[in-house]
Amino acid sequence: MSRTPRWIRRIEEGFAGGYRGFLLTFNTTDWLLTDGLFGDASSPPATLIALLREWLGRQGYSVVRYTLADGLQVLTGDPAPWNGLPAGGPEVVLAACTARLQEGNPPRALILDYADHLVPDPAGMNALLTREHLQIAEILHGWGQDSRIRRTRNRIFLISHENQVHDLLRRSGYLPVLIPLPDLEERTRFIRWYLEKGPGFPLGRGQNPEQIARWAGGLRLRDLETLFRQARAREEPVDLPAIAAAKRESIRNLARDLLEVFEPEHGFEAVAGLPHALRYFKELKARLQQPNRPPEDRSFPQAILLVGPPGTGKSFLVLAVAREFGLPCLAMRNIRERWVGASERNLERVLQIIEDLSPCLVWIDELDQALGFRTTGESADAGTSERLLARIWEFMGAMRHRLKVLWIGTTNRPDLLDPATLDRFPVVIPILPPSREDLPALFQMLARQLGRTLESTVDLEAIAALPELREVTVRGLQEVVAWAAHRADLRTGIPGAPIAQADLEEAARDYKPNFHPLQYEYLTLLALRMTSFHSLLPWKAGGGIPEAARRVVTPEGCLDPEALARRLRELEEQLGAERWRRAF
Repeated sequence: MSRTPRWIRRIEEGFAGGYRGFLLTFNTTDWLLTDGLFGDASSPPATLIALLREWLGRQGYSVVRYTLADGLQVLTGDPAPWNGLPAGGPEVVLAACTARLQEGNPPRALILDYADHLVPDPAGMNALLTREHLQIAEILHGWGQDSRIRRTRNRIFLISHENQVHDLLRRSGYLPVLIPLPDLEERTRFIRWYLEKGPGFPLGRGQNPEQIARWAGGLRLRDLETLFRQARAREEPVDLPAIAAAKRESIRNLARDLLEVFEPEHGFEAVAGLPHALRYFKELKARLQQPNRPPEDRSFPQAILLVGPPGTGKSFLVLAVAREFGLPCLAMRNIRERWVGASERNLERVLQIIEDLSPCLVWIDELDQALGFRTTGESADAGTSERLLARIWEFMGAMRHRLKVLWIGTTNRPDLLDPATLDRFPVVIPILPPSREDLPALFQMLARQLGRTLESTVDLEAIAALPELREVTVRGLQEVVAWAAHRADLRTGIPGAPIAQADLEEAARDYKPNFHPLQYEYLTLLALRMTSFHSLLPWKAGGGIPEAARRVVTPEGCLDPEALARRLRELEEQLGAERWRRAF
C-alpha cells in the first residue's frame, strides 16, 4: 500500500499547478518514513535528501545537491546535464545552472540545501546583504518566474533549516511546503519498525507501540530514536517521565522558545475554592468522554477566558484542566521581534506546531499583553500587530480546529482586550479571591501542597474569621500557611512539624497584604462584569461571595448590574485621583 506523505502530495499538486520551485521548511532534519512509499513495506526511514533522491530518481530525474560546504554533487541519474559547470562562488555556479534548468531532457532537479545561508533573510534591510547574496537572490527569483523553466518538468528545491530564507522567494515563484512533525500513525509505524528491524528497546509491563506513540506527541522520529537508544543502554523501559522531558526539549528547540510545554502533575483534586469553574470544566470533560460524540460538534467551545485579580489560581487551574482532559499544555511566549517579518514567521511556526500536536490545549497567559490591541490606523510597528492579531483570530475561529485545539486565556485586565479578541472567547469565567466560606478547604489543600499537615485540633472556621484574612488572595493564603509552617518548626525544633492553631493564628495576624485593596476590588468587579453566564458566578455553584463583591450582589444572590457599574465608576475615580497625586 502506498503511503505518500502529505508534503509530497502538496509538491505534486503545486507542480501540476505550474510551480517548479519549492521551499521546504520546518521539520527538515528528521527521519522520514519510506515504508510503502516505494513499494517496499520494510524500507527504513531516510533523511530528507535521501528521500528526495530516491523519489525523484525513480521518476527519471537527474538530481544534484548544492551546498556552500560541498559544492555541487550528483545524487542520482544522468550526470551529463551538469557537466562543464564553472568553478567559483555560488553566484557563479548557480548563474550557470540557469541554462541547464531551461532544458528539459532528461528532467533534472536541483536541491539547494541550507538555503538560509545562500539567500538569508535581511529582515527588510537588503543593505545588510553582501553583493554575492543579492546576486543569488536575483538568480533564484528569476528561476521562479522563468517561463522556459515552467515549460519543463524540472524542479528546484530550497531546503530551509532555519526558516530564514529571503522573503522575496517566499512571496513569488516558490511554493512553501512545511514538513510537519510525525502524527500518531507515523510515530506508531516508526516504533514498530524500530522494534522489528532496528536494535530494539525494552518495553515496560503493559506497554505497546500505540501507547508509546500516544505519549510521544510532539516528538520527532529522531527524538524517539535517541530515547530508544538511551533506554537500551540503561536496560530500562521507555517511561512517561523520559518522554515528557524529551518532548519539552524537542518542542522548545523547534519553536525556538516561542512555546513552552507543561506536563501538569495535579488535576481537579488539587483545586479548592473554585466550585463554579470546576463544575463547568467537569461538564466539558464529561462531554468529551461521551460515546458517539460528533467529530465536529460546533457547540463545543474553542476558547475559554479566565479573568480575575493576580494570585487567585488561574494558572493552577489551567494546568489542572490540561491534566484532566489528557491534553498537552502549550504556553505561548512572546513571538514579537523587531525585524520586519520575523514576528509573522514566528507566529506561523507556532501555529504549525500547535496544529501538528492537536489535540492540545494552548494557554496564553497575560492575554491583554500577549496579543495587544488594534489602533484606529496602522500601528507604530508598521502594521505588525494588526497582522498578528488577524492571523490568530483566523486560526482560533477555524472550524477544522474545533475539538482539536482548546484555547485558554488568562488575564487580570479583560477591559484591555481588543473586542475582536474578546469575541473569540465565548466563555468567560471569573476566578476571584476566596470568600470566607472557601478558606477552610484552602487551608487544608495548601498545607498538603507544601508537604505539611495541620493538627487535628485546628479550628479552621475560627482562623477564616480573622479580620486580617478578609481580602486575602490564594497566593497570600499560601504565604500565610508557609509562615505558619515556619513558626511550627521554630516552636518545636522539629523540621516538618504539624501546624498548630497558634501557628496559624500568629501567621494570619502577622500577615500584611502587599496589594492595593482598591485595585483588587476593581479587578474583581471587572471579572464579574465580563462573566459570560450567571451560572458561572462562584456563589451559583455553592461557593461564597468574595468580600470585594458583596456590595454588588443582592440578598437573593443576583448580580446587581447598576450597583456594579456605579461601584466601578467610583473606583475608577478614586484610582485615577491616586495616580494623579503620585505623578506629583
